[in-house]
Amino acid sequence: MMTREEALAYGMSFDNVYEEKPFRDPNWQLVRIKGSKKTFLWIYEREGYINLNVKVNPEWRDFWRSAYESVTAGYHLNKEHWNTIILDGTIPEEEIKRAREITAIEYLKKYQPNRLKKSSARNEWELTDHDSFKINELTSQWHWKSRDIGGTSALNFLIHVDGCSFLEAVQMLKDEYPTYIPPPVETKPKKLFVLPPASLDCRRVFRYLKERGISGEVLQQCVHLGILYESLPYHNAVFVGRDENQVARYAFLRGIYDASGKAFKMEQAGSEKAYAFCVPAQTGCRRVAVYEACVDVLAHMTLEQGSRDKYRLELGGISAPKEGQSQRSMKKPQALEHFLSQHPEITEIEVCTDNDFAGRWACEHIRKAYEGSYRIIENLPEIEGADWADMAKMTARTPEKRQRKEVR
Repeated sequence: MMTREEALAYGMSFDNVYEEKPFRDPNWQLVRIKGSKKTFLWIYEREGYINLNVKVNPEWRDFWRSAYESVTAGYHLNKEHWNTIILDGTIPEEEIKRAREITAIEYLKKYQPNRLKKSSARNEWELTDHDSFKINELTSQWHWKSRDIGGTSALNFLIHVDGCSFLEAVQMLKDEYPTYIPPPVETKPKKLFVLPPASLDCRRVFRYLKERGISGEVLQQCVHLGILYESLPYHNAVFVGRDENQVARYAFLRGIYDASGKAFKMEQAGSEKAYAFCVPAQTGCRRVAVYEACVDVLAHMTLEQGSRDKYRLELGGISAPKEGQSQRSMKKPQALEHFLSQHPEITEIEVCTDNDFAGRWACEHIRKAYEGSYRIIENLPEIEGADWADMAKMTARTPEKRQRKEVR
């Protein structure tokens, strides 16, 4: 890349961007992100060369400046967050590109197989010299737990694990892979989504869920809406997620026989998380309540007397760090993102996650992610450590205890 045209074409190759010339000087071209209007690329000519101003992660800022003389502190911008790249031909673009394509698992299996040993987990390997290092042989995703770093490429592995400099790593991979040909990737055919066969009635599922404190009225509503039924031959509770045309696209199965331990739980093969279980609201609603599990949806609905004054959406679980581990960001829930895209009338998000570490963590991250665009209502169970299913069960048992006391 040497010319203004090549630089602009690269910037415009990203999704949802546009070019702008905001200054009277035609030398300056900007590429912005649609919607936020944030600039991520400046293009201009200076001292006979095309220059690019690019935003950079602070932890990589000095690294790039020390690796190449043609990478300097951001010209006319905040030097903490911007670098300037001078397109003078000194950066070996193709070598870096090839080096980035090589995965860590390919490199290790081909050149350092003695460092690998199979772990107890499926498709996972460890390093003989770093016991807290794990790498997945299918995705090449690696994580060094003791250092809390990870990646997928051989380039990052050589730099962060083996301590090579950037230039040393690029040169090493260039020498060992003179012409890099990616190995063929086996693409497994996507499993067809088919709902499990239905039982003639839901009496077993109803009995189980009523024991969990969920009202018969709520259960009848869900059956009538076609989003809950009892399956055959195992009599699991099946929670169905439907698309905008009422076609089933998702199903969560929950076993009802859990006296000996944890109940059976799984998503039906081929389920699409974007269409998670949702109890629709009546017309004119502008609020969606979000939950960690399907049973929590029905439990909270029971506690609110079966009200359908808002949409009630299950998020398909959350992936939170363990308490005490380093914090990380949370991806926006796929189910919620899709729901909001289909319901532009929504103005409020009621967060009804569990009142434990994971639930509070999720609540905080959902609030941060959406509070600029939506009114956020935090509605966690009053009792620490409880979920809404626990609250419904306790509420249902209270009258029973009172009645037994009166009989005595």
